[in-house]
Amino acid sequence: SERSRLSKTAMQLLEAMAAKFGPDFAPFAIELIPTFGKLWSRANKVFFLSATRTMISIIDHSELGASIPAFVDLFQGPSKTLRTSIVECVNRVLEKNATNPSRIQPEPLEALLSMSSKDAAAEVRGFARQCHDLYRNLFPERAD
Repeated sequence: SERSRLSKTAMQLLEAMAAKFGPDFAPFAIELIPTFGKLWSRANKVFFLSATRTMISIIDHSELGASIPAFVDLFQGPSKTLRTSIVECVNRVLEKNATNPSRIQPEPLEALLSMSSKDAAAEVRGFARQCHDLYRNLFPERAD
């Protein structure tokens, strides 16, 4: 549809901007997370898969270590695709910041790990386990 083509073009623009500006794009990208949350909550699989791929690409270029609180704020939504996409994106944030954990605030991450490890969706719990493994490596003094 026309809306899908426009949406895809906008997401491609965001990916190109993230690639061009790198970590300087991070503050702008963090402000976009609630908008991505709306796309992740949609029933249309094309929209939420495309939005997830775009955010993963933005994370790859911008690292977004400070983005975890914004993801946590959205996590309690009723949509399984929303929660899955959030935990998948946080997992990528942790992977991209593995060499510099000082960019990550552990408290919001711990809150997300607590919520996601008890989620009804197996996909969410799977990404939560991956996040917890990365968390233990990033913050061994805080891990239980």
